[in-house]
Amino acid sequence: MRKASPLLRSENLEILFASPSSQKNTHFQNVVTDSRKASTGSLFFAVPGEITDGHAYIESALSQGSTGIIYQASSITADALEAIDRSGAWSLGVKDSLAALRTFAGAYRKEFQVPVIAVIGSVGKTSTKEIIAAILHGKFLSVKKTEASQNGYLGIPMTLLAWEDGLQAAVVEIGIDAIGAMQKHIELVCPTITVLTRTGPEHLHQLKDEATATQEECIGLTQTLRLGGDVVVNGADPGALAWWNKTSPSLKHARRYAVGADPSADFAATTNGNQITIRDRENRSHTFALPLPGSHQASNFLAAYATARSLGLTHAEMKKGLSTFRGAAGRTEIRALKNGGILIADHYNSNPTSLKAAILLLSETASQSGLPSVAVLADMLELGEKEESYHRGIAEALQAAQIKRVVLTGNRMKWLEDELIKNKFSGFCTHEPDRAALLHSLKSETTGVRAVILIKGSRSMKLEEVLPLYEC
Repeated sequence: MRKASPLLRSENLEILFASPSSQKNTHFQNVVTDSRKASTGSLFFAVPGEITDGHAYIESALSQGSTGIIYQASSITADALEAIDRSGAWSLGVKDSLAALRTFAGAYRKEFQVPVIAVIGSVGKTSTKEIIAAILHGKFLSVKKTEASQNGYLGIPMTLLAWEDGLQAAVVEIGIDAIGAMQKHIELVCPTITVLTRTGPEHLHQLKDEATATQEECIGLTQTLRLGGDVVVNGADPGALAWWNKTSPSLKHARRYAVGADPSADFAATTNGNQITIRDRENRSHTFALPLPGSHQASNFLAAYATARSLGLTHAEMKKGLSTFRGAAGRTEIRALKNGGILIADHYNSNPTSLKAAILLLSETASQSGLPSVAVLADMLELGEKEESYHRGIAEALQAAQIKRVVLTGNRMKWLEDELIKNKFSGFCTHEPDRAALLHSLKSETTGVRAVILIKGSRSMKLEEVLPLYEC
């Protein structure tokens, strides 16, 4: 955080939150919502959460050195108020501490006049964000990006508040799980460029259906244009293309990209193994090595390339930046096993689009290595009323990819098992009812096999717990 910014003085907090105070000006070193990350001079926002309530950790934050506390007036206890009084810390009670945090972060965001790239979409956000950030390092010395998957109501403001003096560019991942969330996030981030990766089924328990999810993603594009920013759109994506065709009169400086020989796209690409060749409208071409495996990563790379071109980066700068690329944990991690096999760890999230892409990567890797393929798959969550059909729909991808062995776990994956049986799946499939059975099955039947093994499931299925079975 910018250490010298007057934005963190109490007088400005009073303006932001309309809560007059006679307390003297106070300067804070950083903002935290996790008391374990508090230090001397921290401003601690006590935010209620689904699992834990920050108000229970006010005393912990004070003991760690916090000199300021912002709390939700309806949630704080008498003991916490007494602890604040004893400490002499600056404090402010607000109606909604999460809303206060976002208001504060939004004001702080306006202090930075640098390129800010928002990455939105149903799939591919994290990979695209990581590639963009790496490429930008070829030109900009100081680039900030969303860490892990801090892309929601709490994570986005904390991402903004981590910016410091000297920042030259930032990449912010935006995820949505409710109608109306995208507009609020875009207004907070105020991106100079918004990149839409791909649309598809996501968080349908809250977003109702795929059409609504696509509409909400495209609101990010519309809102960016309204705020004066530009957009980079995947022209090969049906939902994005429909938005583009409808909005085209407003797209004076926008970029459209597509994997394939699309003559109408600003940038189109073809792939050959791990090489991607990009052609522009003047028919000039440039070849890069894909930083992540799998033909589906070509779309993510092309989005990053179009963004970099929009910012004026040269091809030499892009290649220099790519040399700094490091993939995100749990997202298409490729690990060599001691027995000569290959592990594809992609266990951070799962939905129909990303799972089909992972199965294609498994097939491609197995074909290139000459090894048999094993898919260890757990439930895809938050898919709403059509979750059964989405799970059954994976059977066709497994059959087309000629996956040799499939190990399933989770109640929803029983639908996939049934569909594979109905379609006379050519490989071998088992369904393990619980974690203990899954671990036993994998240990006895796959850990000694020299194969390409995909681990894929939604985050709460905790498939990372099976990774220790495989000695990398």
